[in-house]
Amino acid sequence: MTVGEAINRVQSLYSRGAASDSSRLEGRYIYNLIKTARSMAAANSFWLSGGWEYMAICAELVAAKPEECGCNPSFGTTFWRTKKPIPTPLKRNGHNLVSVSSMDGTMSVSETTWEAARYRPGNRYKTNEYFIKNGNLYFLSVRERIKTLSVNGVWFDPVEAAQYGGELKDANDVDLGVSPELWAHVFDIVKSELSAFVQMEEDGTTDSSDRPVK
Repeated sequence: MTVGEAINRVQSLYSRGAASDSSRLEGRYIYNLIKTARSMAAANSFWLSGGWEYMAICAELVAAKPEECGCNPSFGTTFWRTKKPIPTPLKRNGHNLVSVSSMDGTMSVSETTWEAARYRPGNRYKTNEYFIKNGNLYFLSVRERIKTLSVNGVWFDPVEAAQYGGELKDANDVDLGVSPELWAHVFDIVKSELSAFVQMEEDGTTDSSDRPVK
């Protein structure tokens, strides 16, 4: 399902029909609801095993100083980071829903954490590892000298991920990356949040002129 299709479905629920230009519920607000609902669904144990479609981005790397990532270097270990911050990935049990590999898929990169890497003796590093810190992906390598990595993830904002590699023509055409079954779960969360929004709207338009005078 695309972003535009999902927004239209939620808009129809709110408007009880086709959305109009005067609708109080804007597409940007709806999309924010959908993003939040996807994040909540990722934390739901019922959906931990599947229902997600990963979206790959091409992350350009630049050399990083050891002190920049706060790790203890050893001879032959090099440090790299993404040239610009990557989109925010969704998490499951404290782990990012991300897999990292070389562009041709022949080299996989193991996930670690900054906390684990910074205190590990330099000679204990694996061949290739990565961690995410302050929005950047850091690549710790013993042998590899590569300029780009394929970062495959379930992103909090699919539109941001689609824009990562360049210009995006239409955000409405971006795939949300959820199965039909998972979308039903996300939609239920959105409906719950939307009910609270509608209630606030109704409360905000109620004044004393609406009440009979005693």
